[in-house]
Amino acid sequence: MAYLLEGLPVEVLRWMRTDRVTRKPVPVPWISPPQGGRPPKHGKEFRFGHSNTSGGCERHGRPARMVSMSPSAIRLARYTKTERDEVSGGVVDPSGVAETDLTWLDKEVHFGVRRQGRLVAHAGLVRVPLSVGAARLQVAGLGGVVAAPDSRGQGLARLVVTAAMEHARSLGIQFGLLFCWPDLVPLYERLGWRVLGDDLQVEQPDGPVTMPLRAMWTSLVEGVEFPGGQARLLSLPM
Repeated sequence: MAYLLEGLPVEVLRWMRTDRVTRKPVPVPWISPPQGGRPPKHGKEFRFGHSNTSGGCERHGRPARMVSMSPSAIRLARYTKTERDEVSGGVVDPSGVAETDLTWLDKEVHFGVRRQGRLVAHAGLVRVPLSVGAARLQVAGLGGVVAAPDSRGQGLARLVVTAAMEHARSLGIQFGLLFCWPDLVPLYERLGWRVLGDDLQVEQPDGPVTMPLRAMWTSLVEGVEFPGGQARLLSLPM
């Protein structure tokens, strides 16, 4: 090695190291203008970050950000008592409708949000017949909307309600219909629902009765308004 170095200028010898292999610098124009010369060992564009950050690196001195996955609603294969207890925390009547003493219709299609395998939100849907004045139509009956007690205020109700109505829209249904207690009216109004002003009649085993809860509707077709006239649900409520 000595005879190879003999005669080289001192300036060159000062930069030579035996513990690394030099490489030709590759300019990175989107990071910094090419400046030539011998690059540092790792390059200045990346450096190792903290062990508690996702990705394990930082770029341009800024800490790498954790990427959180937003929850999404899915169609459920089933919604049995087990799933209902899971999302409600074991509450027997999470919607608080038992005191109406009405008989309710089971939902046909169910949507939910899961977190780490646990069901934390639910909404059910069933197609029901409705008469309004002289008109008769099929509407999407929404019910069983519930979010887990420890997951409320996170927009999960919006996710499952939207998923249910998107499904109804895909079936060609023009309107959605739901029943709720007065204190929940502002929540559904924020989701685009409107109060159905007239008292609505619903079917029961012993004949039609006036629904004690607030009836609300939403249009699933842009520009289509709910028809005027006395409304009557020609089935059990959902």
